Amino acid sequence: PRLKVLQGVVAVEDQFRDWPGFTQWYGAFSAEDPGMVPGIIVEPDDPVIQLYTSGVSGSAKGVVLSHSSLLSALFQGKVNRGPSVQWDDRDVAFSAIPVFHIGGTFGGLLAYFSGAFSVVSRQCRQSEVIRLLARFGVTKLLLFSGDVKNLLCSSDSIQADLVQLQCVFYFGAPIPLNVWSEAVHTFGCGFCRCYGAAETAGPMAYLLPEDHGPNKGQVMRSAGRLLADAEVRIRKSDDTIAFANEVGYIETRSVQNMTGYWKRPDLPAREVLNKDGWLLTGDIGYLDPNGYLFVLSSSKDRRLIVCRGEVVYTAEVEIAFLGHPDVIDASVFGVPHAVWGNVLKAIVVARPGTHPCPVEVLAYVRARVPLFKVPDAVDLVSEIHRSYSDGG
Repeated sequence: PRLKVLQGVVAVEDQFRDWPGFTQWYGAFSAEDPGMVPGIIVEPDDPVIQLYTSGVSGSAKGVVLSHSSLLSALFQGKVNRGPSVQWDDRDVAFSAIPVFHIGGTFGGLLAYFSGAFSVVSRQCRQSEVIRLLARFGVTKLLLFSGDVKNLLCSSDSIQADLVQLQCVFYFGAPIPLNVWSEAVHTFGCGFCRCYGAAETAGPMAYLLPEDHGPNKGQVMRSAGRLLADAEVRIRKSDDTIAFANEVGYIETRSVQNMTGYWKRPDLPAREVLNKDGWLLTGDIGYLDPNGYLFVLSSSKDRRLIVCRGEVVYTAEVEIAFLGHPDVIDASVFGVPHAVWGNVLKAIVVARPGTHPCPVEVLAYVRARVPLFKVPDAVDLVSEIHRSYSDGG
């Protein structure tokens, strides 16, 4: 009774109760009449989808995306640079990302937008993902960056026939070089990092396959370059705009940006989307002279820690831990200290079947980051609980 404007429900598969199945519903319309309701005009800026996220400003809230913002993101994703990352109707796509996350929603809609065949699964366990990749000849796979290493832990990935796989699109943190090398050897395809948020209707930057590799140096730790129709700037704490390699708050402006949060006029525009159309992502980073965007941390999740008088971006330290061959997940955080204010501590999840020594793991990290960024202690845990109701 509360859904007064709802005119009907269509079941995705077969008819359910008195709801028509999609094929039955769609077949009722002719090619000349695709089913538009007389008198209802859809404008480009009208809302089309609402996703809940906590990524940019803390507590969960509804991100309202318009037709134009979503279509812009899908078009940019379809015509991405390079043949292995472009989408068309010959593709078979599988997203191992939940659809409540922008990565899952974007991946599913991008396949539909491109005319690709979509593989959908209720379960995304490692063995199930590998089985589906081989069974359907998947060409495009979307997943979280942490799942790349998880898939490598599955013996099924070594035995599966993945010859059709062209590209793995991953959302989240950078992939360590040694993990990427093993993944390329195992899967035999390119890898493309996607950086964005629900508030940007999907990726606003891509790190393309050709930007991965042992000769790419720091570029592999970047989020890639911005889309053609997106602007980005780095705003420093004094509100001036940063030059290349200067760290500050990442802001973006494009057609993809959301129209706002659902029924949240209490959020100051300055904290999210200002009057000039700049979206404050909540991330901290910098642009290098070649236009690559580096994301160091989030200003909203306390991942910037002042430790012994030095600023530490914990994401950088976590990446160092993930480079260890026996570590599949890691989290670094600050704990109070009577003298130093904060010291760093890490928790890590071991690769199944291994029992890495914490002292050896710390030695591995110590060789890869400055000494003041090395945690004082590391604990082995069975699982690290994370919230995925963020952007990307």
